[in-house]
Amino acid sequence: MKNSVAYDVRKLNIGDFLWIVQALNGDKVEAVLDYIIERKRLDDLSKSIVDGRYQEQKFRLKQCGINNLIYLIESLKNTNNPGILSPAALNQAIVNTQVAEDYFVREVSNPLEMACYLVTLTKHLIAHFKNKTFHVVCGDEMGNYKSTYDNSEHYVMTFESFNSDVIKTKPPTVKEMFARSLMQINGMSIDNVLAMTEMYPTPTLLLKAYSQCKDEKQRKLMLASIKKVTSNRKLGKALSTGIEMFFNNKTY
Repeated sequence: MKNSVAYDVRKLNIGDFLWIVQALNGDKVEAVLDYIIERKRLDDLSKSIVDGRYQEQKFRLKQCGINNLIYLIESLKNTNNPGILSPAALNQAIVNTQVAEDYFVREVSNPLEMACYLVTLTKHLIAHFKNKTFHVVCGDEMGNYKSTYDNSEHYVMTFESFNSDVIKTKPPTVKEMFARSLMQINGMSIDNVLAMTEMYPTPTLLLKAYSQCKDEKQRKLMLASIKKVTSNRKLGKALSTGIEMFFNNKTY
């Protein structure tokens, strides 16, 4: 315990920092608060963007069952190292992560500033949640419950359930493989992909829906009204048309 903040070092199958609550009645059940942090040094962020790991990591975070996703990015003194993207390219990636994909991004200049941020956030969460009531549910049931920041009661999953559900070596489902293929379409953010695969979890279901459209115009607009979960914004006509061309135009 330093700075009056208790911490524990454990293996996480996703993310770098999260917060756990424990029962006051002596039960050994541990539950996960709805906050998780992925830490990135600027050089690692740059390399992960180039090799595709960044998109994969964001996709897995979106599916982990935690809603408040934080990227903690540590800058470097020398951004001219080999392999580092230009400042403009990195800034664009960070803005896209914040605006289009609804992550909170915090940039820090060194490990000490990062530690101070973690301490400050931890104390804030303790103060806010100390008088709240928590209901522990299984990870796959979290989608059935909604809690907002100011609710007096919150639904949380066990740490064991959280950590086992996100094991990277589990064989991908058809839905996950379909989602990854959709991410290759220009303009498809992670939130767009998740919204679309909630309605059409497999390519077969999507193609079946297309086949039931009365004409090409209806096909092109079929996905336009799908709403993202996080922002309630629609996919829109342009993206719907692009997806339709990807799946139906033989010369695309």
